[in-house]
Amino acid sequence: MSQRFSCCLVTLAILGGAASFVACTIQTSDGGDPSAGGDSGVAPDAATDDPDAADAAPPELDECVVYEPAVIEGVKEGSFADGDDVQFELITVNDPGGGLVTVTVDSYGAAGAEVQVRHADGATRVGFDNTSVTTNPKLVFRAGGGESYRLEVMPPSAFNAAGSAYKFSWSYEPIVDCYEKNDDKASAKRIPVDTEITAYDHAGVKASMGPIITSGTDDWYRFVLDEPKTVRLVTSHPRPIVEFLLIDGADKTRIRQARTSEEAIQASNTAALEAGEYFVHFESTTSLTSAVPGDREVPAFWTQPYTLRVETVEPADD
Repeated sequence: MSQRFSCCLVTLAILGGAASFVACTIQTSDGGDPSAGGDSGVAPDAATDDPDAADAAPPELDECVVYEPAVIEGVKEGSFADGDDVQFELITVNDPGGGLVTVTVDSYGAAGAEVQVRHADGATRVGFDNTSVTTNPKLVFRAGGGESYRLEVMPPSAFNAAGSAYKFSWSYEPIVDCYEKNDDKASAKRIPVDTEITAYDHAGVKASMGPIITSGTDDWYRFVLDEPKTVRLVTSHPRPIVEFLLIDGADKTRIRQARTSEEAIQASNTAALEAGEYFVHFESTTSLTSAVPGDREVPAFWTQPYTLRVETVEPADD
């Protein structure tokens, strides 16, 4: 018996905002091992209108793994003891995909308040914002799956700090990606050929001030050809500067598709490949921010998915 995960993009309202999810279903059949060339009998993808779409390409194992997103929210309040008092809360994102964490200072006393986020070891600051008597600070940061963070709230100065009240809250918007964690070649997830998959630029990023999320933005996939094929990459991505590399088992790049601006995307070259296992490596090619103040718009690519298809093509006539 074999199983295949079929995924589609669903948008839900969660924690006061819109969250995009990849909804996955499990399809079970009594076919043979797809990697051995057997007929798995997998039904067409639920997102495909054509009932004969399953015949367009041989069925292959799809390692989209269903998981339950983390539920993270809380409130903490009290009074600062003095100007050096730092109130903190440790949170852990215990799902593989990560997402967005919003931290808000809901109220504060005469001393004001400042919020920042660090890794749980306290070594690296993610971002910060401070407040005046008219503006409550808010910070949205990109949390990596399986990562822990230290949320900190403190008075920006010692003036009027002692006895000054504070109240801060935090909430989590998961970015559900059934292919995470696939951040390096060793953890590449298998995808089918001639089938579009949907995934996300992983929520954890590296900021210019230092490594914030250890996994970075790389995604890795693998696919298997049972016979020689000519293939190309077909992709879309909300981020302006990215690239996709098709790599063979000897780490030789066979196709490089680079997007250089929001308007321009380099057409994928084709590559004639022998039977065997190959990899697709997605990576961002520019530095990324890790957090935004509450008065700025969250970048679209933080919450919008990209698509990828390894497409077989007929070779050109000689």
